[in-house]
Amino acid sequence: MEDKEKVVVENKFGTLEVTVLICLTCFISIMSGMFLGHKATQKVYEANQLSDELNEIISNYNYIIENYYGEIDKDEIIKGAIKGMVESLGDQYTSFIEDLDNENFNIQLQGSFTGIGVEIANSEQGIMVARVFENSPAEKADIQPGDIILKIDEIDLHDKSTTELINIIKGKYGEFELIIKRNDEEITKVLQKDTVVIKSVFSKTFEENNKKIGYLKVTLFASNTDEQFKKELTKLENQKIDGLIIDVRWNSGGHLSTVKNMVSEFLDSSHVIYQTESKDGVEKTYSSGTVTKTYPIVVLANEESASASELLIGALRDELGSKIVGTQTFGKGTVQELNTLSSTEQYKITTKKWLTPKGQSIDKVGIKPDFEIELTAEYYETFEDSKDTQLQKALSLFLET
Repeated sequence: MEDKEKVVVENKFGTLEVTVLICLTCFISIMSGMFLGHKATQKVYEANQLSDELNEIISNYNYIIENYYGEIDKDEIIKGAIKGMVESLGDQYTSFIEDLDNENFNIQLQGSFTGIGVEIANSEQGIMVARVFENSPAEKADIQPGDIILKIDEIDLHDKSTTELINIIKGKYGEFELIIKRNDEEITKVLQKDTVVIKSVFSKTFEENNKKIGYLKVTLFASNTDEQFKKELTKLENQKIDGLIIDVRWNSGGHLSTVKNMVSEFLDSSHVIYQTESKDGVEKTYSSGTVTKTYPIVVLANEESASASELLIGALRDELGSKIVGTQTFGKGTVQELNTLSSTEQYKITTKKWLTPKGQSIDKVGIKPDFEIELTAEYYETFEDSKDTQLQKALSLFLET
């Protein structure tokens, strides 16, 4: 695979313990199987609508405020009560999101951040650059993976934690110096933070027996992934591809609207993309596309393909007859919605179950591939396409037609 993909896969298998820096780095793997719909509408209830249960909450709140001996932070009490309600539901995908997790989470889903565009990791030598984002200030300054960050301006980092580094970078405005070590040489770089787009779609082509096969790797479904996907797909289609491979291995989810837009690139408006089942019943969602593509599509998936990835797989399988190669998917068939508190903390709750176009629930079951192929240890040693048994099987399917 390409180098950028290699970094992501290595992190998945624990070769680097990556810490995300907001405003310096910022891109962690998306929260387990997250699949976001539209924000829930918060209802306001009049006092006479309060139930006995709510009255009990208010009564105990007042008792604590009036009788607790120590100092009281009312905002923390309210936050704790809401957090307790959320956690009491016992749903692994319903959770309270706070502090740094909240900031990281939003940046991932936005698909961009303000910073210099690096991902870092702890190492024996100090804080190491693990990844440099494309078209970022760091890339333009020739910062490279493996560089050790020694100082920021006059601040020595040898005894600083990554959390402390986060706070230092967040407070920087305008130009600042980054002193790095590379091959025992100290180098000074001058940088300035800028908007960095997280690239989540990568494309290339393979040519086999006079056939040109397009390949699209999708790493997450952020709010800008559909735009990137359309751009890369158009680039491939302009090369007159005979077929397409979509790789959603290690892709654990993202925005519902994003994956809908992506699938609509292949289906006209007569096709169902997915169905949702809620307390209000079952609702079908149709494609917004105008044309149904005729070239064959194969999807690469594995046990970490979840949620939005599974929706894409199910739609292409049910509506286009696309084949799936790899291993059985994760099995995340629910939709979460976000609610933001006045204190900026957020919580997400499960509001719906989604079904494939043909009405199949994949929750806790996953989608079984048409061709079950495991990756070998040899592949993880080199990350070369020629050693990727799943990719090679997908390519072979186009030669059979």
